[in-house]
Amino acid sequence: GSGQYRVFGSQDVDKQWISEVRKGNGFTNTRIVPRFIIEGLNYQPFQQLASGEKELKRFVAEIVKTCR
Repeated sequence: GSGQYRVFGSQDVDKQWISEVRKGNGFTNTRIVPRFIIEGLNYQPFQQLASGEKELKRFVAEIVKTCR
C-alpha cells in the first residue's frame, strides 16, 4: 500500500525518427508513446500495485504528469 512513485531517466526525443516513422507508414496521425520500465518491485508490492485501484491511480497519475 501507499507507495511513492517517481519517473526518472527520461530520454532525448529523436524528432527525425518520429517524422520518418510517420511518413513511412502513410499516416500523419501516428502516435509515438513512451516506454516505461518498472524497477525495484518484488512480487508483493507489484501485486498490490496491480490490484489496488488507489495505488494504480497514483502510479498512472505520475506517468501522466511526466508525459505532459
